[in-house]
Amino acid sequence: MPFERSAREHHTVFKGLQLFSTMADQVSDEVLKEMATVAKLDVWRETGVPVFGNQGLHLILKGSVRPQTLPYIKLLSQVAEFDCPTPILEDITPELGVGDCFGTLERVEGRESNSRILTVLTQEPCEFLIIYSNDYKKVVEQLEHRDKSEKTQLVQACPVYQLWPRLAVGQLARIISWEQFDPNWVVVTEGSKAPFIAFIKSGECHVLREVEALHKLPNGQRVKKRKQVVVGRLKEFESFGEVSILENMPFTCSVVTATPVSMGVITEEKLSELDDTTRQLLLQSSAPNFAHLSQDDIHNEYMSQEMKREWNEYKHGIVIESINALGIRPGYGKWKKS
Repeated sequence: MPFERSAREHHTVFKGLQLFSTMADQVSDEVLKEMATVAKLDVWRETGVPVFGNQGLHLILKGSVRPQTLPYIKLLSQVAEFDCPTPILEDITPELGVGDCFGTLERVEGRESNSRILTVLTQEPCEFLIIYSNDYKKVVEQLEHRDKSEKTQLVQACPVYQLWPRLAVGQLARIISWEQFDPNWVVVTEGSKAPFIAFIKSGECHVLREVEALHKLPNGQRVKKRKQVVVGRLKEFESFGEVSILENMPFTCSVVTATPVSMGVITEEKLSELDDTTRQLLLQSSAPNFAHLSQDDIHNEYMSQEMKREWNEYKHGIVIESINALGIRPGYGKWKKS
């Protein structure tokens, strides 16, 4: 029974389910992992016995069966029509063996679980791994509830939304989708409209602003050049992009991921699903990110960062010169780590 299996055994079942492409292609790995915890082993020792497929999806682990009806499997995305009464086929259908599937994850409405649709006959002793339709339905409901709770908690954790009524928070959570970003990914470019409203679940982003500064060329000449300077950071449970999306305004800075970042995002298309009250509340609660920074603030921050960079480069150069002058070779001789 599923409740008797250990976590390692559940993982083994999950890996086994991935081998059945007919089923694995229908659901995400997240759903598949949960299905592995409810999958049951069913053993049939007799031959010529009908197995009713409308109870759940059957994965053949051992033996072979012959479909009594067509279709013998109903996929999640498939719209299948079943005759009533169900015609029973003669021995004209091909046998199904190890690695094949029959039945359905979603029970056919209007038909009993022991109806003839999706039914097969055992041709020899068989073993099936079954995901019953009721168990699959519970798995999907649990994952949907968990996902909704995570999104609601994420919104409520952001300072701007902590005083929002729960109903309005639920409206936002309903239209959030998850996005993952690698490090050094430009999420928003300064001067352009934000692609979405973002709620950072994990990770960190750097906020950059452009500044005009003097750049020294190798020949000693100084020229003006626009550079980017980090003026702030956005961490988990912080949001950005609200004003840009709602007011159709260009973003005042660039946002670049500093680490792998997981975000809940609301696209402009999804915002149209909000009622007017929630949209107004969203607009009233939000303010442009880092809009308070003046050009002097940005320039001073740039100078501070440049001085730190030059000082670090100077120290590094002194260390290298000392090592070379004394003939030190890190990793060799007495400088070799034991």
